[in-house]
Order: sequence, then structure tokens, then C-alpha cells
Amino acid sequence: MFMASEQVKVFKGHEAAFERRWAVKQLSFQSAPGYISCRFTRGSQSEDGVVYLSLTVWANEESFLAWKFGLIGRQDWLPVSGPDRTRMEEFDAMVPRSNPQ
Repeated sequence: MFMASEQVKVFKGHEAAFERRWAVKQLSFQSAPGYISCRFTRGSQSEDGVVYLSLTVWANEESFLAWKFGLIGRQDWLPVSGPDRTRMEEFDAMVPRSNPQ
């Protein structure tokens, strides 16, 4: 199993556009081979914007990368208009069964 986490700071006034783009992005990976699940959350509103967090779970890293690189150059998932700051993390979700958590 493989997980990818994305944290995006969307500046005030651009939230609706970002959420529309996210809906398109989510549809693209729901039909991708190896996709398992996704959590998408909107954080608290701050003075300058909102931080969104997504966590996608994939069967393996290869499935995630195939989906990710398939998006490059596509017009339906260009960056949101307006400034934002993105932080992407990728995790190998292999946890030993002896882990008490």
C-alpha cells in the first residue's frame, strides 16, 4: 500500500476555484488502476486563506505514479488560478503486523 498526502494553502478569494479543480482531480484518480481511497479536508479559515489536506491511498507506488504522471500537460488539471502554496508528501504504507497501533 502507498499513501500520498498533499497540503495546499489557498489564498483568500480562491477557495471556490480550488474546490472545483479538486473535484475534477478526484474524479481522475477514482477511476485510476490501483486507487483505494481518498480523504479531503478543509482547514480553518485564517486571515490570508485556508489550508486543505488530502490523503490518497493506492495499492502501490507504481499506481500512484502512473496516475500522477498521466496528469502532466492535461488542461483539466492546471494549477488553480491565483496564488497557492503546495506541500506534497509520499509515504510507503507498509507497516509490520506486529505494530501495536
